Amino acid sequence: MRWWIVCGLVACSRSTEPDISKIGATELEYELTAPLDAGDVKRALDEARLPVYRAVLSPAGHLIVQIPYARLDPAKQKMALAAVQARFGAVIAKAAWAGNRLHLRGSSAPPEPALRESIASAGLEVIGVDVASEPALGETNVTATIAGPELVYERAIEARFPVKSPPVSVEFVGPSRR
Repeated sequence: MRWWIVCGLVACSRSTEPDISKIGATELEYELTAPLDAGDVKRALDEARLPVYRAVLSPAGHLIVQIPYARLDPAKQKMALAAVQARFGAVIAKAAWAGNRLHLRGSSAPPEPALRESIASAGLEVIGVDVASEPALGETNVTATIAGPELVYERAIEARFPVKSPPVSVEFVGPSRR
């Protein structure tokens, strides 16, 4: 009989929150513009069918939201790279993905609207394009930053709650992803 009680106490004492140190998460940190209840944020995201591991207020008064870690869809990355190479292959010598950034190196930069269109054809949203010329080398480097899965969460939080946009930080927490 006693072992039933012990098992029941152990089961009740376990947290329903996942162990971030083992599975990892993307952590969004927001500065607040007005007081809010972190539980309301978690409930609202749950209702929107956006899974949330944890939503808390930090000692500094910032909203911390931990969401499932997600990368860009590799199939979409491959399609976007193929579209960019097909359209701009004559001016691009090298193209490679690094996380949510597509790095291009070549003799000149593709026109930004056309680059955005090529990447969008794979179902990805470009949120920024940086161009850096290296005249001494006769090269131009272009980096297109793609909206990651966390952007859906950012938009949901920023539309409904009193937070400053953009987040103070968006980073991976948990085990190494090397």
